[in-house]
Amino acid sequence: GRRRSLERTLRTFRALVTSKTHQFRFLIHDDVLEGMTSESEDCRRFIREYGLFDKIFFAETNRGIGESIKILLQAVESDLYFHLEDDWTFLRPLDLDPILGIFQDYRQVNYIRFYSETNSPDLHTLVKGLGEIRTRQYSFNGQVLMLAPFWSHQANLSRTDSPFSRLVLSLSGRFRERMCNEF
Repeated sequence: GRRRSLERTLRTFRALVTSKTHQFRFLIHDDVLEGMTSESEDCRRFIREYGLFDKIFFAETNRGIGESIKILLQAVESDLYFHLEDDWTFLRPLDLDPILGIFQDYRQVNYIRFYSETNSPDLHTLVKGLGEIRTRQYSFNGQVLMLAPFWSHQANLSRTDSPFSRLVLSLSGRFRERMCNEF
């Protein structure tokens, strides 16, 4: 269920994602998906008792991912945030310091999405949805990043003042990915 997924995500994040230069604060937003069930109550009890979260937001109705992210972004107090969902599992160590260095050295980088594959694609097109999307690759501090003209709510590290963050903060209700298809 949801609690076990969230526990696994938190366990693997805390074990495998590290930074020697930055501390993490944990914010969580939990929507009611289909009414408050015993599973939802169990998950919320776990969230309250786990002792990790600096801020907890429990919605009484499901207002969509856009509104959930908006609430969380309004509570972020740092220049960067790491976006997670409750059912993501980290498979290998991730040192965030080289990636944080990219954000520090290159102001034009606003968002870095993490791939689930061991190696990121080295093609100049990426298949998404119904077709191919042209991409470009750039090297920042020895890290190769792929520029793609869309946002995805996969695990990502973003600036709080990025165009996407400003878009979400200005929206109410559901976020639609096609609304943010330009950099």
